[in-house]
Amino acid sequence: MIKIVTAYHAQPGIKGGGNYKYYGRISGRKQINFRQVANTLSRRTTMSTADVAAAVEGFREIIVEELMAGNNVKLDGLGIFSLSLSTEAVDNPSKLNKTHIRDLKIQFRPDPELKEILKTANFQFQKPAGTLES
Repeated sequence: MIKIVTAYHAQPGIKGGGNYKYYGRISGRKQINFRQVANTLSRRTTMSTADVAAAVEGFREIIVEELMAGNNVKLDGLGIFSLSLSTEAVDNPSKLNKTHIRDLKIQFRPDPELKEILKTANFQFQKPAGTLES
C-alpha cells in the first residue's frame, strides 16, 4: 500500500509561484539496504543469504561493467539501464574532449510489464493535521 499525503504549495512552472493548490506526495517511505534484499531473496529461494549477496554483487558488477563499456543493460520485466551524457558545446568537433563533459548520468526506463504492474498499485490517502479545506 502506497501512502499519500497532501502538500499545499504553489503551482510548479509558474513564474512568481501562481496559485497555491494541494498535490499528492508519497509518504512514509523506508529505504531497504543490500542485506535486507539478500535476506528477503534468500527466504524466497533455495539460496543462502551469503549466496544471494554474492550473486547480487556479481550482478551489480556486470551492470556497471556493461554501462562503462557504453552498453545498455536490459532486464526483462524490470527495464533498461543506460547512460546519458551532457557536454558543453564546441565550435570544432575535433576539439571535443573530456573537459567538456558536464555530466554523466545513469538512466532507467521501466519495462512495459513493470509499468502495467504499477497501474494496479493501491493507495491510502492521509490528510495532514490543519488541512485547509475550501
